[in-house]
Amino acid sequence: MHGNDILNQDEIDALLHGVDSGAVDTEAEPAPGEVRTYDFTNQV
Repeated sequence: MHGNDILNQDEIDALLHGVDSGAVDTEAEPAPGEVRTYDFTNQV
């Protein structure tokens, strides 16, 4: 998006629907070398 670009209501609704349905990933990728916690008890 550029400085003057604004989402219209349909785009906002589509984005929110994507977040709610899991289609849009909301977790940021870890930085290289960053330590991440890992839960060994929660394996599928």
